[in-house]
Amino acid sequence: MEKKKIRKEIFQKRRELTDTEVKILSRQVFFNVGNYLSGIEKKTTDLFAYFSCNHEVDTKEFLCDWISKNRQVALPKVGDDGYSMDFYYIHSLEEVKEGYKGIFEPRKSCVKADNSKDGIILVPGVGFDRQGNRVGYGKGFYDRYLKKHNFQKTIGIAFEFQIFDNIEYEKNDIRLDAVITEKQIYEIAE
Repeated sequence: MEKKKIRKEIFQKRRELTDTEVKILSRQVFFNVGNYLSGIEKKTTDLFAYFSCNHEVDTKEFLCDWISKNRQVALPKVGDDGYSMDFYYIHSLEEVKEGYKGIFEPRKSCVKADNSKDGIILVPGVGFDRQGNRVGYGKGFYDRYLKKHNFQKTIGIAFEFQIFDNIEYEKNDIRLDAVITEKQIYEIAE
């Protein structure tokens, strides 16, 4: 399916969700994320994630939980050039403010993350397939970032309606290690 069609379809479906539905489904997604990470999380302390918006899987509760366990959490911040992206450590959600395109980002006072190869990254997306391909928001931030940095696991998180049999992908698109929804963990074979 074409990326443009996927974006249109999924944005509409997300708009139709109530805030309560997003919260309930998100808790189910993160229950599955917890199960997936249970075998590897003792090997890592760094979680690279994102601050959800526009009825994406709600990350806020999970971020607070990770921080409460004295683990490192890093969130992305788009560079002043509007093209680059780096991650910065936060110690509470009070350390974020509205930034690029209205998305909440770490404040300038936050320290740049070391991009540990032992870290785990939760990757946002509009759509995903069972082969680990994703449709992002069209600017290529995560594909560029993931090309330069290695992680122990790259994980897409989504609602089940964001999963497609196959999506079109390009040579610069980065495949994920897993995609996790409220219903299933799609672990991608290498």
